[in-house]
Amino acid sequence: MPGPPRVPRIRQNARTVRSTQIGRISQLEREVFESRQAESILRDERDAARRYLDAAEIILTDRNQTADALRIAEERMRLVEERYHQGQKMEAIGRLAGGVAHDFNNLLTVMVGNCDLLLADLDPDDPHHATVAEIRKAGACAAGLTSQLLAFSRTPIIEPVALDLSAVVADMRAMVASLIGEDVKVVLGLSRWLAPVKADRGQVEQVILNLVVNARDAMPRDGTLTIETADADLVEHATTHFSVKEGRYVVLTVTDTGTGMTPQAQARLFEPFFTTKEIGKGTGLGLATVHEIVTQNGGSVTVHSEAGTGTTFKVYFPRADAAEMVGEAPPRVARRGGPHTVLVVDDAEDLRELTGKLLQREGYTVLVARNADEALRVFEGNASIDVLLTDVVMPGGSGPELAGRLVERRPGLKVIYMSGYTEEAIVKHGVSNPGLALLAKPFTSEALGRRISDALGPPAPRSPAGLSRT
Repeated sequence: MPGPPRVPRIRQNARTVRSTQIGRISQLEREVFESRQAESILRDERDAARRYLDAAEIILTDRNQTADALRIAEERMRLVEERYHQGQKMEAIGRLAGGVAHDFNNLLTVMVGNCDLLLADLDPDDPHHATVAEIRKAGACAAGLTSQLLAFSRTPIIEPVALDLSAVVADMRAMVASLIGEDVKVVLGLSRWLAPVKADRGQVEQVILNLVVNARDAMPRDGTLTIETADADLVEHATTHFSVKEGRYVVLTVTDTGTGMTPQAQARLFEPFFTTKEIGKGTGLGLATVHEIVTQNGGSVTVHSEAGTGTTFKVYFPRADAAEMVGEAPPRVARRGGPHTVLVVDDAEDLRELTGKLLQREGYTVLVARNADEALRVFEGNASIDVLLTDVVMPGGSGPELAGRLVERRPGLKVIYMSGYTEEAIVKHGVSNPGLALLAKPFTSEALGRRISDALGPPAPRSPAGLSRT
C-alpha cells in the first residue's frame, strides 16, 4: 500500500500553486486597473465630448441668433433707406407746395368768396344759380387739393385739440354714406370708451375721407366698408410692423372688400402721385396725404391687402396725455357786425376788396389798406377800429410788425392774421404764439365771420326794458 506523501513535495506544490495564483491575481489586478483606467479615460473623453457638443450647440445657437439679428438689421436698414428717399420726395413736394401756396390761395379765396356773394344775391330758381354753385364747388375742390399739397410741407397750418375719434367718425356718417354710394354697405364698429387723441380735426377728417374714397374706388359695384376704432397698447415684441413703435395708441381701421392690391402696388402705396387708377381718375395724393398727416401727428399707417380679397388700413394715433385733455371749444354762432370797425390790410387788391365786401354784408364797418404804412395812416385817423385783420407777409413791413406798432398805441385792439403760407413761413415772420388768431387762406365767408366774431367775443347782454345801467 502506498505510504504517506512526502512533505517536501507537498510544500513544493503549495509554493507552485501559490506562485501561480499570485501571478493570476496580479494579472487580474492589472486587468482591473487597466479596465478602470480605460473606464476613467472613456468617462473623461465622454465628458469632454459632451462639453464639446454643448459648446458647439451654443456656438450654433449664437450663430443662428446672429444671423437672425443680421437679417432684422438689414431689413430695418432697408426700411430706413426707403423712408429717407420718401422723405426727400416729400421735402421736394413741400418746397414746391409752399412756394405756390400764397398766391394760389389768394386766387382761390377770391374765387370762392365772390361765388358766395353771387349765391347770396341769386334766387335758387335763377338759371345762373347752379352755374355759380358749380364754380364754387370747383374752387372748393381746388382748395382741398392745395390743402393736400401743403400737407407735404411738414408745417401746415393746424389747430390740434383733444378729439374723440369715435365721435369724429360718427359725425361723418352722412358724408361717408354719400361718398361711398348706395351699392356699398357701411358698417361702423366704434368704441364707446375711447382714449382721446390730440390732432387737428380737419386733418383727421381728411384722413378718413381719403381712406373712404380709396375704398370706394376699390369697390366699383358693391361691397362692404367697415370703419372701426379701438385703443391699442403695443409693446416691442408685439409690433409686427417696423413702422409702428411701441406705445399707447388709438387705432382707426378701415376695411373694404374690394379688389385688393398686389405687393408691387403696396410697396409704392404712399408715394406722392403714384396711382393704379386710369388717367384722369385720381391724383395719386390721397394715400400719400394720409401717410404724411398721420406721420406729422406722431402716428403710423399700416396696410394689409391681397389681390381679390380686399384691403385693411390701420391708422395709429398716439393717445393724448392727461395734460393735453383740452377738448374742442363749442362752436360759436357768428354774430352780425353791429357797431364794430375792422381794418383790413392786404397787398392783393382783389382779395382786399372781397374781404371788405364780405364783412360789410355782415354789418361791419370796413376800412382797407394795401400795406403797413397806409394802415398806420388809416389807424391814426380812426379811433373806432376794433379789429385789425392783416396779411402776414407783405412788402414794406410784415403783419406782425404792423400789429406790434398798432397794439402799442391801442392795447385793446384785436388782431387776426390771415395767410396762405405754410406755418413754417408764418413763424419766420414772427407769428409763433399758439394763442394768436389765424385765418388760413383760402377762407369762406362763414369762416371769416366766425373768426371776427371769436375775436370780438360774445355780445354784451342787453339791459331790461325801462331800466338803466349804473
